[in-house]
Amino acid sequence: MKRKTLILILILEAALIAGLVYLSRQYPAWFTSVWSIPMEQIAGGLKALSGTGTFGNGLALAILAGIALVPVIFALRYPRGRETLAERIALTVLAVVIPIVLWNMVHPGNMRQGAAAGSDAFLQVVRAALSLILWSVVILFIVLRLIRLFRAGKREQLLRYFRILLAVSCMAFTAELAVTLMNAALAPAADVSPGTQDIIAGIFRLAAGVVPPVFDIVILIRVMDLIRIAETEEQEGLAETAKKVSGISCIALAVSTGLCALQHVVQLLLMPGLTDLNVTVDIPVVSIVFVAVILLFTRLLVENRQLREDNSLFI
Repeated sequence: MKRKTLILILILEAALIAGLVYLSRQYPAWFTSVWSIPMEQIAGGLKALSGTGTFGNGLALAILAGIALVPVIFALRYPRGRETLAERIALTVLAVVIPIVLWNMVHPGNMRQGAAAGSDAFLQVVRAALSLILWSVVILFIVLRLIRLFRAGKREQLLRYFRILLAVSCMAFTAELAVTLMNAALAPAADVSPGTQDIIAGIFRLAAGVVPPVFDIVILIRVMDLIRIAETEEQEGLAETAKKVSGISCIALAVSTGLCALQHVVQLLLMPGLTDLNVTVDIPVVSIVFVAVILLFTRLLVENRQLREDNSLFI
């Protein structure tokens, strides 16, 4: 995937995620959260269909059974062998989890007898919990498949898989960025008008949450350029590109950790005048570890290139 194409996809994804976050605020009955898509909408459609009568109820059950059979079909078509056993088990678990999740989304009162099943807060918690359960099994299957591909692939295949993984990671960080920005923009107004100190502290908190994923996306795009060079036989410009990746990785580490510390220092200095005190220590551990691994990867790639050149000269 070319850089311009990827950037266009990321922009469209950010707009889509921002729109879904907005819809979750405006229509909480259908859009509880981004993670609840599309399970929540499927459950809502099944509930509406089952309420039309006996035929509609039977059709809804048939659709539910058909959705649950999809991972079973994939599992049956999977090649047999010990190397694919874990993936087939994950697909079987997914086939069991899907009808349970959708059924309880249609009937949330089944999750806890005597609870206020009609309350919006209860419905949001149940739908979010059920959606995360389903997504966790899907992610488990994807990870197991990636492990098998990475273990069996050759160098060229590994680099191609790595580029795909980087593109998916870009989309994940873009989604995180879009959700953070939209939640900040749609934050409900407090009963007390925020003062200057609250606005300043909020800006630093937002910067600490937004800047790390922005750096992550930029680094990932640079690393994809680096891998494209590594896939060629000549590997021309590898050292220069790796140097740029290392430089921006070092900057990202310093800025991300610096903003995390700065937001709390600013909050400490402005504490006497704050009406909204946020004491959550939100250290961007994932971004820090991710950037450190990328930094190590670029160094190893350059050293491997130098080793190949030394061996060529020796021969």
